[in-house]
Formats: sequence, C-alpha cells, structure tokens
Amino acid sequence: MKPGCGMILEAMSDFEVRGTESVFIGDTLTDLQAAKAGGVDLRILLETGFGKGLMGGQPELEEPVTIKSIESRGLDIVTPFVYARNLDAAATWLCGNRR
Repeated sequence: MKPGCGMILEAMSDFEVRGTESVFIGDTLTDLQAAKAGGVDLRILLETGFGKGLMGGQPELEEPVTIKSIESRGLDIVTPFVYARNLDAAATWLCGNRR
C-alpha cells in the first residue's frame, strides 16, 4: 500500500513515541490505512483534498467530529477517525483536546 507505514514507524522510533502518543493527519484513504498499520491511534481525515469525496460529499463541518462507523468507500476499515474541515480546524481541535 502507498504510502506504507515504514516512515511512520521510523518517525515514532526516532522521536521515541508510541502510536498512542501520535497524531496522523491526511486526506486519503491510503493515508489513514498507513497510519492505522503504523499503530497511530488518532487519525484525522481532512475534508480538503480528497477527504470530502471519500465522505460522500457531506456538507462542510463546523467542528471536527469523530467517525466511529461508516459505510463509505472503504473508510470502515480505518474507523475510528476524526473528520475535520481543514488543517487549521484539526490543529485547533487538537490544541483544545490536549489541555
């Protein structure tokens, strides 16, 4: 699968962090698959790029939401994940959840 999880595992090793301490943000199914295969628990799909199409063109989000179950274009294999409007919304959400 491309991208593979090798770079994710290498980064976690280099920075001495576990998947439970990591966050992966992407906009494709393969991004989320790589993150899951790499053991990253918190995966965020962005609406920008390919995310909106993957989610079936759902309307723009006000706030990021956790998707626990979905039957859309293979996304069920990477649940749960967070769906966010864009990188700024994801970063704001992360900062709010990390306090």
